[in-house]
Amino acid sequence: MLLVKTPTREVLLAVLDGVLTGLRSRDEVFSWYKALFELHGWELPLSVGEGYWYFYSLACITLADNGYADSHFIRPSDLQEYIQDINQVPYQITINGVQRLRSFQINLAQIQWPLTVYRSQPGNTLLDKGLRPVRGIFEQGQDLVEHIHLRFEGKCYLIIKQFDAFSDDMMILGESRDKLRLQRFIDALDLC
Repeated sequence: MLLVKTPTREVLLAVLDGVLTGLRSRDEVFSWYKALFELHGWELPLSVGEGYWYFYSLACITLADNGYADSHFIRPSDLQEYIQDINQVPYQITINGVQRLRSFQINLAQIQWPLTVYRSQPGNTLLDKGLRPVRGIFEQGQDLVEHIHLRFEGKCYLIIKQFDAFSDDMMILGESRDKLRLQRFIDALDLC
């Protein structure tokens, strides 16, 4: 049983790894999260780099993924991604000049402007292209999202799908409003 005390980076990493290895059940981790949320609310003394948002993503660790048997909204790949980001392991994937990034590799304070929306098509998703988005809760509104950080021609982009909207729409945000660069980015990923 997990102790209900303020988690550190190391404790959070051990909990995430425990779910992956089967040492900890999702139900046990959810109970731990709920108890800590009741104590701390949104004032958990972890930085983003130490896993602040990954802790709050545990709010949906037991949530089923669209009702599929033995499938959860927070996938094992998401837990692995949380661990890799907290441990600051750089992503090594570049496809057609588009580089996949982890949160620690970007300036999180940089404004990301809404640029466009596109509809994800079966067989033409980011995952089909070898780019796995990460699921979780990354704002206090607790929207369930899937997102991915990318860099193209020196500019960062963020692609987000909000599951609460029950839509296949994906929003592209970016630090540059350059329409020609955005079109090259979309073409490089063959998004439309």
